[in-house]
Amino acid sequence: MGEVGEISKEEFELQALKELAELAGELKKAGLIDAVKELLTDYEGKMSVISNDIALFRLIALSNTILDAARRFEPSEIQAMKRNAEEMLYCTLNSVGKLNTENVEPAGLMKLLSALRDKDVQTGLGLIIALAKKLGSCIRSSA
Repeated sequence: MGEVGEISKEEFELQALKELAELAGELKKAGLIDAVKELLTDYEGKMSVISNDIALFRLIALSNTILDAARRFEPSEIQAMKRNAEEMLYCTLNSVGKLNTENVEPAGLMKLLSALRDKDVQTGLGLIIALAKKLGSCIRSSA
């Protein structure tokens, strides 16, 4: 031990173990530890299933495309996307679950105009318009 602020090797290792335990706890909460343990049991059998499933291969290719796009963002942008995507996906799936497709009536111009008075319809359309504006802006700046 020499300078002020220096910690001993034991304290350093203890801090590292503490951080490792916290990380393991987060991985466990996220289900990643269980997923890895599941993958490690009968690894060859699972790899055989994966290698023979064309839909899974396509999903992996699509996932790589998504990962390539995600690499272009800053971590703070990813956090904002994650929050928005979770909320939008929850609301979309919740709406799909509550929708009775057998009772959906055809909508003409008058029904559409009438629906525009509904605050929920206005909010949904506002979201779609805001998304369309951001999408169009991004496409124009990429061209």
